Amino acid sequence: MNESFIYYGMHDSGVHAMNGLGSRLSSRLFWVDNLRNVAVLSLVLFHTARLFDPEPWHIKDRHTYLAADVVVALFNVWGMPMLFLLAGFSMMLSLERRSAGRFARERVTRLFVPFVFGIFALVLPQVYLERIAPADLVTQSPLRLDVGFIGFMPRFLDCCYDQANFSWHHLWFLIYLFVYSLLLLPVFLALRSDAARPLRGGFATVFSNVPMLLALGLPLIVIEATLRPVYGSSHALIDDWANHAHFVYLMLLGALFALTEVPLETLRRRVPVLAALAAVLLAAALIHRFVTPLPLTPLMWTILRTMTEWTLLLALIGGFMRFDRRVPWLTGFTPYAMAFYMLHQTIIIALGFLTIGWSDAPLLKYLAIVVVTTAASLALAALIDRHPVSRFLFGMAGKRRAVAGK
Repeated sequence: MNESFIYYGMHDSGVHAMNGLGSRLSSRLFWVDNLRNVAVLSLVLFHTARLFDPEPWHIKDRHTYLAADVVVALFNVWGMPMLFLLAGFSMMLSLERRSAGRFARERVTRLFVPFVFGIFALVLPQVYLERIAPADLVTQSPLRLDVGFIGFMPRFLDCCYDQANFSWHHLWFLIYLFVYSLLLLPVFLALRSDAARPLRGGFATVFSNVPMLLALGLPLIVIEATLRPVYGSSHALIDDWANHAHFVYLMLLGALFALTEVPLETLRRRVPVLAALAAVLLAAALIHRFVTPLPLTPLMWTILRTMTEWTLLLALIGGFMRFDRRVPWLTGFTPYAMAFYMLHQTIIIALGFLTIGWSDAPLLKYLAIVVVTTAASLALAALIDRHPVSRFLFGMAGKRRAVAGK
C-alpha cells in the first residue's frame, strides 16, 4: 500500500529491474499502484457486505441478503490473492536498492509495529462492540459481556478469539506479509543472483504464451485440493497451512514476474482472451454457487474456483498494464493506503453496531456505510500522515516520498 505494506520502494526513479526491465519500470509503476489501490478500496465494499451476508461476522445486520453474499464471493475470488501477488512483485523490485539487512529492518517498522499497534488501537474496539452487541445477532463469537470499555481493556488479553477476546481480526494480512517477507528473503535474493540467470531465462521462455501462463495455476489447484479440506482458512498464522501455501506461491510468482519481461508483455497483449476466459469461468462459478448447482464433483468445483481466481488475476494484471497511466484520485491514494486499510474495518463495525436497528432499507444502509467509511478512513489517514509519530505507528512512509512515475 505504501512501502510498508506492499509497495516496497518502487517510487524511486533510480530503481532498475533486472533482465532488461529497468527501461520499462517507470511505465509499470502506475498499473501496479492503481491495481493495488483498487483492491484496497474494494475492501470497504467487501467488509460492509459482511454485515449482511449469511456467514457470522463480528457485527451483523438482523437480516441477510443474497446480494451481499455475491459481493463477498466476488472479492474473495481475487482481492487478497492479488495483494499477495503484488507484494511479491514489489518486494523483488525493492531489493534492487536495499540490502537484505535494511529490508528486514524496514519490515519490522513498516509491518510489525503497525500490526502490534493496530491490535490494541483498532481491533480491541471491534471485539468490545461484538461483546456488547444484542445476544440475538449471529456474530462470529458467541460471547457477550456486561462491561464498560475501560473494564474490557484488560480482558482483551484473554486468549483467544472466538472463544475469548484476543484477536488480530483484519490485521492478519500484516503479520502474514511480515512473516512471508522474512522467510522468502533468502529465496528472492537467490532468484536475483547471477547463478539464477538461467532459471529466469527459462521462466521467461516457457511462460511466454497464454496456455503456459494458465498452467501456473495448477499448483494452486493441488494446494486447494489437498490442504484446504484439512486446514480450512483460519488466519491464525500457526495452523493456516492452506493459506500459507497459496499466498506464498502467489508471492513467488509475483517475484518471477518482476524479474522477467516476456510473461507480463504476453498478459498485456492477450487481455481480450484472458478476460473472456475469466468471465466464462466466473459466470460458471457464480451460477454453481448462487443459481443452480452444476454437475460438478468436489474436485471439479475446486478446479473451477481456483482457475477462476488465477485467470482473473492474469486478466486484471494485463488490463491494468494496458491502462498504464496516472489516475489522480487513484494513484494519489497510494500514500494513504496503509492507514486506510488499518482503519476501515473498525469504522465499518462501529457503524454496523450503531445502525443495528436500521433494517428497513438494506441497500441504502449498505451504501451509507460504504460512503461514510470511505470518507472517514480517508480523512483520518490524511490526519495521520501529518505527524511523524502517527505515521510510524501506522507504518506509513516518511514525508520524503517520490511520486510514482517521476
